[in-house]
Amino acid sequence: MAKQQQATKAVPEGGEKEAAHLHGIIGQQVLQMLGRPPNLFRLQVRDLWSDRYRVNVLVGAAADCATINHSFFVTTNGEGSITATTPLIVKQY
Repeated sequence: MAKQQQATKAVPEGGEKEAAHLHGIIGQQVLQMLGRPPNLFRLQVRDLWSDRYRVNVLVGAAADCATINHSFFVTTNGEGSITATTPLIVKQY
C-alpha cells in the first residue's frame, strides 16, 4: 500500500503571529468605524489574497447561536491600514 502524503501549506517562521497581529489591527479598525454592536461575539478576519480580507462581525451570546450581523470586503495597505471597504462601513453603534 502506498502512503498518502498530505500536502501542507508552508508558513514562514513568525508568519502565523504576523497574520494574527494584522488581523487584530484590521478588526480594531472595523470596530472603530462601525462601533461595537450589542452582544458582539467575535470578529472573523479571513485572508483572501494579497491585501484583501473578508471581515465578518458575529453577534450572539454563544457560538451555537452567533450570527453574522455585518460582513465587509476590506482592502489594506502593507501595514494593515484599511484603504477601502465594500460595502462602505458606516458608524451604526
